[in-house]
Amino acid sequence: MRNRFVPRLALAILVIWARPGSAAAEDHAFTLTMLDKDLSRWLVTDCAVECDGEVLTLKEGNGLVRSLHRVRDFTLEWTYRPLQSDTWDSGVYFRADLPPQGRPWPVRYQINLRKGQEGDLVGDPEARADSLVNPGAWNTMRLTVVGHHAVLDVNGKPAWRTDRIEPLDGYVGFQVEAPQGGPFEIRDVKLTEIGARGLLNGVDLSGWEGAGKDASSCWQVRDGLLVCTGAEGPWLRSVEEYDDFNFRIEYKVGPGGNSGVYVRVPADGNHHGDQSGVEVQILDDAADRYRELKDYQFSASLYAVQAASPRTARPAGAWNLLEIDCRGGSYAITHNGVLVVRADTALAPELAARRLRGFLGLQNHSEEVWFRNARVAPSSQPADAARPVADLLARPVIGSKRSSSELLAHVGSRVAPMPPLSTAEAWNAYADPLRSRILDEVVFRGAARAWRETRGAVEWQEVLEPVPEYRIRKLRFEALPGLWIPALLYEPTSPGEKMPVMLNVNGHDPNGKSAPYKQTRCVNLVRRGIPSLNVEWFGMGQLRSPGFDHGRLNQLELCGAGGIAPFLLAMQRGLDVLLEQPYADPSRVGVAGLSGGGWQTIWIGAMDTRVTLSNPVAGYSGFLTRIAHPSDLGDSEQMPTDMATMADYTHLTAMLAPRHALLTYNVKDDCCFKADHALPPLLEAARPVFALLGIAERLRHHVNQDPGTHNFEKDNREALYRAIRAAFFADSADFSVVDIDCAAEILTAEQLQVAMPESNADFHTIAVGLSQAMPLEPALPETADADAAWRTERTMRLAQTVRFHPEYDVSGRRVAVESWRGHRVTHWKLRVGDAWTVPATEIEPPDAVGTALLVGESGRAALGAILQPWLDRSYRVIAVDPFFWGEQRFPDREYLSALLAATVGDRPLGIQSSQIAGVARWLRGHRGHKVELVAVGPRASLAALVAAACDREPIAGAHLHNGLASLKEVLERDLTFAQGPEYFCFGLLERFDIPQIAAIAATNPLHFHGIPESNRNRLQPLVDYCQRRNVPLTLAP
Repeated sequence: MRNRFVPRLALAILVIWARPGSAAAEDHAFTLTMLDKDLSRWLVTDCAVECDGEVLTLKEGNGLVRSLHRVRDFTLEWTYRPLQSDTWDSGVYFRADLPPQGRPWPVRYQINLRKGQEGDLVGDPEARADSLVNPGAWNTMRLTVVGHHAVLDVNGKPAWRTDRIEPLDGYVGFQVEAPQGGPFEIRDVKLTEIGARGLLNGVDLSGWEGAGKDASSCWQVRDGLLVCTGAEGPWLRSVEEYDDFNFRIEYKVGPGGNSGVYVRVPADGNHHGDQSGVEVQILDDAADRYRELKDYQFSASLYAVQAASPRTARPAGAWNLLEIDCRGGSYAITHNGVLVVRADTALAPELAARRLRGFLGLQNHSEEVWFRNARVAPSSQPADAARPVADLLARPVIGSKRSSSELLAHVGSRVAPMPPLSTAEAWNAYADPLRSRILDEVVFRGAARAWRETRGAVEWQEVLEPVPEYRIRKLRFEALPGLWIPALLYEPTSPGEKMPVMLNVNGHDPNGKSAPYKQTRCVNLVRRGIPSLNVEWFGMGQLRSPGFDHGRLNQLELCGAGGIAPFLLAMQRGLDVLLEQPYADPSRVGVAGLSGGGWQTIWIGAMDTRVTLSNPVAGYSGFLTRIAHPSDLGDSEQMPTDMATMADYTHLTAMLAPRHALLTYNVKDDCCFKADHALPPLLEAARPVFALLGIAERLRHHVNQDPGTHNFEKDNREALYRAIRAAFFADSADFSVVDIDCAAEILTAEQLQVAMPESNADFHTIAVGLSQAMPLEPALPETADADAAWRTERTMRLAQTVRFHPEYDVSGRRVAVESWRGHRVTHWKLRVGDAWTVPATEIEPPDAVGTALLVGESGRAALGAILQPWLDRSYRVIAVDPFFWGEQRFPDREYLSALLAATVGDRPLGIQSSQIAGVARWLRGHRGHKVELVAVGPRASLAALVAAACDREPIAGAHLHNGLASLKEVLERDLTFAQGPEYFCFGLLERFDIPQIAAIAATNPLHFHGIPESNRNRLQPLVDYCQRRNVPLTLAP
């Protein structure tokens, strides 16, 4: 209900925790100023922010700045203003959980900071701030949340109240949604925890004492910080004793620093053995002197009881946040926002002999250590019976960066290197076959071979004559059958006999061929006597439609056709148009383009030797460079499937020889391919080749300083003119290299519009057309005699298609063990093969009768509902996160990481299914049971089905929830690569559909859950097959 008042204390707040000697009493509150220069109390994900210690600037990205710790009852105050004048959008989250996989922001709760809705509680039409906000100016908000109640003040005036808040704790955070929502500034951020009590006053040692000695010799308060000086002296002991509590403190160590927090210790500080307390370690984990320590001696470990995992200590000199929660014999330790220890008496029996009440203490270990913002509050641990299974499954095991570092190392080891060559003849003998191989095995695969042989039509249209010196001829041409490209041919009004010609391409500019800087280049070239063809690029300008989204070229690959083929064919057909003109000089053919146009330039220049001058501008870098600089990871076309097994972009650059090349990069590129990292490896690879051929001067490069951003403006154009003068005009002084001001000749997009057919083919329609006849061999065997040979051959073919890895051996390392509702819970790091670490959580009842292996594309943390029935049947359950899901998700530009895997010859689907099968074999060997394989979601079900087909021995049965009935659903839903990289395994639909894959797996029972009635007919061939073979098959709602 809505109410326009806020009582004096925001709500009638009564925090009762009044047991004598407990950590807090009623009406305690602890206030923390949340901003510092290092944002040490926050986690920043998927966005760029800055903080000077006073003001937090939300700059760009779709991401989140969230608190490291969860809070229950609190008041949050902040002052903000948008920096964008016309429209703005952001938000403040509270009682929030972590964002779901694949999403940048939490689901709830959010106070809107969008223009026109500022102060509104998203999802609650009654909780509105109305006219209390000063639009575009500084505004102050104060949110108080207690239990299920929340109250908001805006600029000192009551706004709304609600009593429908669930759950009862969570994170607070600021949404970043820029550039769409624009940047914001946030200041004066204060968080007051209701029911918490501060333990350091920043003035003196009140509340603390030296243990048996005067503390002043080694414990001091400086500039509001508690400092252990490292001098000889006692540990610091709290005056009060505590039983169940939540203790949080910030600490900083110097190089080699060592300290600890004593918990529930007796007066003498004993933290080892019976009737002692425990110690939580504080350490400079990275110091060389500690390299040989035991696991349980590193930061945040429950010393000598349980090691912290993962290790999350920050470098020496940085502030860390340590939270220790005690409830009875159960301990939970969170370090820098990550739960790293959960221990109790069932899993660590020695804890049963430890004290349940005692002093807090800070250790003096003879090194300087700084402390601040210590506070104590009631324990936040739920009773075991109330603890949800999701809490177990969500525990981090490998950390957020492990998978990405493993992938990059894996990819880096598989990129084809440049060969050592010593003669021009050796280079030519290497380069020419390599070019043919790339064209045959990367570009023109499958149906694309026929496209290559088709001669496309050309249709000429209106002629524009903006000035007397040149004209613009509109045309369209077929890149492949039914796919038309609009283009503009700039040619002199009176062309000469033999003239150089230029193909002008462009990148991800929605204006396409009408982009002013591209028109300017074409006009400058034609005014210099160089006819220029301005072609449209897929997804831009007149081809800006969903069907040309570059993430949909992978639909062609699902059908076994080279997805990059339309890109190369569009340029080759453009060259055909140019060279068919009577004035064209075939010895002087140039190509130039920015960004994606630079990528097009290197490809056409390397693959089509008709090009004699290539000028790629900020368009590409080598694969190894991209690994080190993720901003260079491009769309699907930039990382073609299997390309890196044959060649890197370093090879393509060298393959421009013996023709002319100008490599242009920008010194402070704000998009990608920044000069300082992108250019040097390309020159290092190409210069020796040009030198071998005796034409070193033909390899030129230019680094733009003004403006230095992602551009093809005047300075970069003039660099092109100089290259043209050298390559095509023998450095003639008569050829001007000064850019011509032609602003008056720039035309509108409407003026440059080319008439196009009503129905133009695109990536999607072509893929749908190809799929109609797929799979090419759909029949399932009719007899038992035919069945064995068919399964053997199809298993091999499926394994080859998905690049299955039967060699993946698995070894497990226990990270942590705990108990839950009488079950033993083990968190595992599973080493799969030589490349991968797979996180897993195993929950084992006392007398397990079987084993279930669970996977889900939303991560194992989301598998609680599907897991519980297996536990109820006394099954041991192990939930894992294979490649690309859950904890193995890649936080930055994640689908691009899957493209990297494919370009080095792997397949995301193959890695996933191989990891699943490897874990199943490991479980079969170590637990003595065949595995019931359970998958949740269409992507996970596909990977599990492939695993069950390629390695049937460890599988007892497959249970697929909400999976696909046909791979054609991927095309029917018109999905992009980013929406499910594993779907787009090259040639999978060409060779198999779901019934065929399932039939290979059908030596074991199969259970499909959640297949809509309307889709079940697609599985009828499988139903008939299983009936013939007497294999159990379930199609359940």
